[in-house]
Amino acid sequence: MQYSKDVYGLDKREHSGLRRILLWTMLLLIIFFMLLSAYLFYKTTKLEAEINKLRPKQTTTEKVRVIDQDAPSADELATLGKRYKKNPDSISHLRAYAHGVFAYYLQEPDPELRSLAKELYGDLVAKLALDNRQPLVAEFLALTRINYDQESYLETISWALRVLEAEAENDEALLFLGLAYWKQGDLKGALSAFERYHAVAQDAWSSYVIGILLDMQDKDAAKYLQQAKDSELDSRFSEDAQLRLVLNYLGQKNLVKAQDEASAYIKAHPARAEGYYLLGLVRSAQGRVQEARSLWRKSLNKDQNFSPAIELLRSSE
Repeated sequence: MQYSKDVYGLDKREHSGLRRILLWTMLLLIIFFMLLSAYLFYKTTKLEAEINKLRPKQTTTEKVRVIDQDAPSADELATLGKRYKKNPDSISHLRAYAHGVFAYYLQEPDPELRSLAKELYGDLVAKLALDNRQPLVAEFLALTRINYDQESYLETISWALRVLEAEAENDEALLFLGLAYWKQGDLKGALSAFERYHAVAQDAWSSYVIGILLDMQDKDAAKYLQQAKDSELDSRFSEDAQLRLVLNYLGQKNLVKAQDEASAYIKAHPARAEGYYLLGLVRSAQGRVQEARSLWRKSLNKDQNFSPAIELLRSSE
């Protein structure tokens, strides 16, 4: 006896039709997953582009490096917030929203709105920290900047130190750390931070700042002030460094070098009162009081309202 059907009860024609159905089904599934992958790739790429657009960029302003970025519009910020709230478990959405809030903070002139943005950014970073095993260096650095702007110097120091725990040579964190210590009146802390900053940045501006801090503590600042004076700093800084150098040499009782620097300043700036005043201080320290008084009068010829010379002439009569 012959059987036209196999053990499944299907004849050959039915087998062939079933195979075609299965093949088409598999093909459609493959196409579906390819399209889904392409869509997800597009969405991911677009989101990364948005994040990159909002990510802080480093610039230099007035010799102080800060974090800067283009602020999103109110609508763009609201869109980022909605995406995050719909997907609160999405790190990418959370990070993008946080960066947007930070950019908004930087560009918003209203103090009350800036304070609200500061609080919101702090909350978002706290949530990011819960979901990240790696230190959030960029976010902690942003909080360092925000707190410095808000004159919250103790918090500035705290956030800067958290950045430095992760990156010991992060120059921006060291910069804000030094500035915050200085604002707090902690000159030793400021000096330590700026010395670390200088070791990384090796720039003339940090030499100038270290020179000032050393001079304020009556320490030998000549090395750093000389570096700042001889550099290509803005003329305001290099001239001020030279004047401070004269005073520092006077404080260190190095009258020969003080005289040389004061004379060099007069040669470079013959119309300025400061050089004659400082050279007068040198002559006074040398016991040459009449020459000192003559130089102070000369400084008043350059600027009749130059009060330091007026006071010294009165006191030396």
